[in-house]
Amino acid sequence: MKKITLRSKKRIGLALSGGAAHGLAHIGVLKLLEEKQIPVSLVAGTSVGSIIGAFWAAGYTSDEIREIAEGIKTKDILRFTLPKKGLFSLTKLEEIIKEYIPHDSFEGLEKPFGCVATHLNSGRHHYVTEGELSRAIAASCAVPVVFKPVELGGESFVDGGLVENIPVSLCRSMGATRVIGVSLDHFYDFDENPDTIFRIMAHSIYLLGRRRKRDCPRDEGDVVVAPKIDKIDYDGLDRLDDLYEKGYQAALEKLSAMKKVVLFRKG
Repeated sequence: MKKITLRSKKRIGLALSGGAAHGLAHIGVLKLLEEKQIPVSLVAGTSVGSIIGAFWAAGYTSDEIREIAEGIKTKDILRFTLPKKGLFSLTKLEEIIKEYIPHDSFEGLEKPFGCVATHLNSGRHHYVTEGELSRAIAASCAVPVVFKPVELGGESFVDGGLVENIPVSLCRSMGATRVIGVSLDHFYDFDENPDTIFRIMAHSIYLLGRRRKRDCPRDEGDVVVAPKIDKIDYDGLDRLDDLYEKGYQAALEKLSAMKKVVLFRKG
């Protein structure tokens, strides 16, 4: 196979969106990028995209990330708390990240990495590219009401998907000259009413995001990979195989576009 190499001074960024359990589709996208030797220079993620992205930036392969995901169930990352600021804390998620990435720092990763959180007081995006990795990822994943806000530097932060679900702007601010965006922002109608507080809140955030996307279109990247996911399933870790395949196929469909827009063949 001919290796695909970058044009001079180009840095390719990969932006992984939020999307709850649908984020498992990101793993399939990573598999395709590895197989085709797409030279990604840096990674950014929002919410679940920050989890997958951090593991990849740490040097885990897509196969290894898939194996880790297969061993985790939703209940493994939830820790119930007295509902003052949220029903659950994300300390278990932080512990899992520290288990697999012991140095727990952005600076120790193999690729530059950043994630997006939402500042609770101002409602503005907050880019995190240094410091304690597990804490920053927890902040990026902290769905309001379901999870307690996470403190960073004495300030409270919640899920980054509220303000920037596809972190393309973060990639560009980190130095990417071209960005591959993986979007799980699809427009769905729901067949049934959400039946748990987590589903209600996640559904509400989804609706807010849908309205925001329609009213204020954002930069989604030079190439957009959009896995075709046919239904909302916010906690369906049991759909790993299906979501993985959808991510892989979506990336395969965009392979020629990735080569044309951001890459070229050498040799």
